[in-house]
Amino acid sequence: MTNHYKKYSSLLRKLDGVMNVKFVDDAEGKLIELHVLANQSVHPKQLARNIQSALLSKFDFAVDHKIISIAQIESDLVLKPERLRLEALNLRYTAEEQVQVTVELSKEGQIFTGSETANANDGEVMTAIAVATLSAIHDYTKKAYFKLVKIHTDLLYEHQILVSVVSCREDNREEMLIGTCFIRTDINSAVIKSVLDAVNRRLALLQSM
Repeated sequence: MTNHYKKYSSLLRKLDGVMNVKFVDDAEGKLIELHVLANQSVHPKQLARNIQSALLSKFDFAVDHKIISIAQIESDLVLKPERLRLEALNLRYTAEEQVQVTVELSKEGQIFTGSETANANDGEVMTAIAVATLSAIHDYTKKAYFKLVKIHTDLLYEHQILVSVVSCREDNREEMLIGTCFIRTDINSAVIKSVLDAVNRRLALLQSM
């Protein structure tokens, strides 16, 4: 295996679901096959897109999806890396008809905190919760990668969902990320979970760089 393929393999094995990879060249040294052994935690089409995005963003190496071959097996031995998750949400309403939002996220026993203040109406409170969530994420990353673009509710098969649109800027490139969460009993926690749904996979990729 050439040195650059070793670097590519090291990166790809950090992606969710990937267990091992093998690059195959033709006689002229052109990549003609990329074989991937994976567990069943990620859909094959999504996994192929993740592989393409990872190689392009990290090494500026474009791979045609047609040469990616994915074999998935059941595996109880591959553990998913722990992701940021909601630990606590606090809303404190003030006499000035404002609300102070504090979001706490946790990972591997550590707590990361973000806060935001907004007028105490439903639309602005939702936005403040989303911004506070991104602030907590940046407390974890120690760098501001993400910015809230839009947050809104929608209907999916007669079920109400929360949709978050977040921009990710890294190395002068901007990408739009979308996360969703079904609204069951608590719309406020759904806001946080939709933001995490948008950024968690990108966080895993950023950490591998």
